Amino acid sequence: MAGDALVEVKVKPDPKYRRDGRDIHVEVPISLGEAVVGGKVEVPTVHGPVTVTVPQRANSGTRLRLKGKGIAGTKRDPAGDEYVTLKVM
Repeated sequence: MAGDALVEVKVKPDPKYRRDGRDIHVEVPISLGEAVVGGKVEVPTVHGPVTVTVPQRANSGTRLRLKGKGIAGTKRDPAGDEYVTLKVM
């Protein structure tokens, strides 16, 4: 039989990530020591965890960009980025 099929897909929001187009936003807790002297922390991405360097004297609200770690793109429209917001605990 010929005809159109209409399919509706609903995606539940993930408690860890927030999506903005192809970009992903995530908040990562860091210790006071990591904020003061810097260091390496593991950050979740949709592609698996990665290690990032926290800059010295980072504050809550400091944003780090992980280029290409957002939602996959196409040849004409590249992948989005992941933005990591640090939260000093």
